[in-house]
Amino acid sequence: MASGTFVNELDRSQSLIIGLDTGTLDGDGNPVIDTATINNVNTGATQQQLYDFAYNFGILTGKAMAGITMKTNVDPGPID
Repeated sequence: MASGTFVNELDRSQSLIIGLDTGTLDGDGNPVIDTATINNVNTGATQQQLYDFAYNFGILTGKAMAGITMKTNVDPGPID
């Protein structure tokens, strides 16, 4: 990228990654964690709303929530 060239953010989206405890252990005795990724999460959602969603998602799957991560994806536009 040349000096002085500006990046135009074309798109921003968020994903919610939920870790779900399967209730089983691997060969080393560590819990086996499944992950579920929810794309295009409302960027206006509060941290409490995201936590509540992840917790309830776990209930619906029959698994306990083991972790939650929010990932922000940005499309910086074309490189000139």
